[in-house]
Amino acid sequence: MVLEILKKARLQGVTLFLDEQGQLRFKKKSGKLSAELKAELTANKQELIALLRAQQEKLVAITSIDRSGAIPASFSQQRLWLIDKLEGSQHYNVAAALACDGVLDIAAIEASLTQIVARHEALRTCFEAHDGVCMQRVMPARAVTVEDWPVMGYWILQP
Repeated sequence: MVLEILKKARLQGVTLFLDEQGQLRFKKKSGKLSAELKAELTANKQELIALLRAQQEKLVAITSIDRSGAIPASFSQQRLWLIDKLEGSQHYNVAAALACDGVLDIAAIEASLTQIVARHEALRTCFEAHDGVCMQRVMPARAVTVEDWPVMGYWILQP
C-alpha cells in the first residue's frame, strides 16, 4: 500500500522526504496536493516515515580515497594515455581565444581560475607510467597566476 502511495505521489510530481528531525515533508513541482493524496499520506504517515527511514539507512556514504600518491587510471584514461603515447594528443587539445572590451580585472580572473582548478581534480591530474601501467596523480591545488607580456600584447596563464 505504501509503495503505491509513493508511486501515486511521484506521478503527481510530489517528492516525499524526511527532514532533519525525521518528520515527513514533501515538495511539489506546481500546485497543491490533491485531497485524495493528502488523505492517503495522512492515513499512512507512520508507515511512510518507516519506509523512508529504512531507505536512508541503506544509503552508503561516499568517502574520498587518499590521493597523495599515484592511483590507478580508469579504462578511459588508460585508453587516452595509450593514444597519446602512440600518436600524441593534439586532437584532444582545443585552443580558443577571447576578445575582451574594457579593463581586465586580473585579480578577479586569477581568483576565479584558482577556485575552478581547486574544485575540479580533473584539471590537476597528471598521468605517469609505473612499470608500464598508466597511473594518475592528483596534484595539490595552488594559485593560478596571469602573467602580463606587454611586448606581445597577450595575457598568458601560468599554472
